[in-house]
Amino acid sequence: MRNAERAQGKIDELAAAGLAGTVKFVYNDASKDETYVSAVEQVVADEGCIDVLVSNFGTSNPAKDLDIEHTDPQEFIDTVDINLKSVFITSQAALKYMAERKSGSIINISSIGGAVPDISQIPRLPSTI
Repeated sequence: MRNAERAQGKIDELAAAGLAGTVKFVYNDASKDETYVSAVEQVVADEGCIDVLVSNFGTSNPAKDLDIEHTDPQEFIDTVDINLKSVFITSQAALKYMAERKSGSIINISSIGGAVPDISQIPRLPSTI
């Protein structure tokens, strides 16, 4: 999570409802490569291990990510870059600790877009072709 104040607000809400347990804030910002490893290392430092990593990040910019005909190639490359490296580097960092313990799970979640594409992004051929 990127926002410590919002995270603390949610932790406080859970505590007020008697549900907080041991909820902690760990800073991670997928736009900042250095946080991929530091988030995992913070969990290990705080807890002594990491048992589960859930990669639940993906981004695009609907204002720039149009369709294959109209999207700037660099915009596409930047989107693929952040979506892949955030999963790969974070998983690699967690795997190091999981392998030491011979235990752990990495769960990668994708959006519904993988199964149900956004038809507004499908290029349309002119009807005269």
